[in-house]
Amino acid sequence: MNGLLGELGKRLLDSWMSRLALPGLLYLATVAVAVLAGQADALDVRVVPAGLGRWAAALGAAPVISQIGAAVAVALASLAAGLAVRAAAPLVEACWTGRWPGWAHRLELRRTAVREAAWERAHREFVALRNIGEDGRTPEEERELARWAETRNGIALARPSRPTQMGDRVAAVETRVHHEYGIDLVSAWPRLWLVLTDAERAEVTAARVLFDAKVVQAAWACGYLLLALVWWPAAVVGLVVGASAWWDARTAITEYAALVESVVDLRRRELAVAAGVLGEGATWEDGTGRALGRLFRKGA
Repeated sequence: MNGLLGELGKRLLDSWMSRLALPGLLYLATVAVAVLAGQADALDVRVVPAGLGRWAAALGAAPVISQIGAAVAVALASLAAGLAVRAAAPLVEACWTGRWPGWAHRLELRRTAVREAAWERAHREFVALRNIGEDGRTPEEERELARWAETRNGIALARPSRPTQMGDRVAAVETRVHHEYGIDLVSAWPRLWLVLTDAERAEVTAARVLFDAKVVQAAWACGYLLLALVWWPAAVVGLVVGASAWWDARTAITEYAALVESVVDLRRRELAVAAGVLGEGATWEDGTGRALGRLFRKGA
């Protein structure tokens, strides 16, 4: 038992160091540079070493208890910075996925309408070319068909309902699953999760963890942008870190949504059998998904 508790403590410490303390220490180091340099001497390479030397000399002359207190204060400050960023991460996720607050409702509607209009135009062009028929299309029309399909799917895989691409990528899974199988994914997903294999759960979880990590990275970027009020080069750091997080998050949310949809494609029958809607050996029917929805919703 002592060995188990020791290993658990080690893992928790490693997690704390990698996720909170180390990024927090890096941020505190940037804060120190910002305080020493300020806006006036933002790029003066002599200011920071001189200031750090003065701080080190003052700390070295202080009593041992003061030195220990300073180290503890730095550790606690790095932890506090990490916890603050973790607390801000859901706000970043809500912004990216289009779950905007009430005061931004009008902007959300306008942005969604713009995306929907662009999607509609691309879809009309795609359908018009597709209706010509494969044998009747010229090579140029084939290229146009592929281009309009790419444009439409780049906006959203289903009619846009969110003001952001990431939000629509997730929302499209619900729309496509309901359209194809009649499944209400919101109510079905917790039950579907229970019939998955460990390997399938691991794949979905890994994609979600990667997206969550990029959300936290973007939250750190916001912290650096705020620090630019004191030291403007921090804005460069914030923009680079934030842009990288946003780009990687788009890839991560696409993979996550694709995995969720794939799980429904491959395991919907097992879910129906486990729920008692289908018998062993029975095939999926048109009304199976709606029957699952009625069962899972329980009249709600």
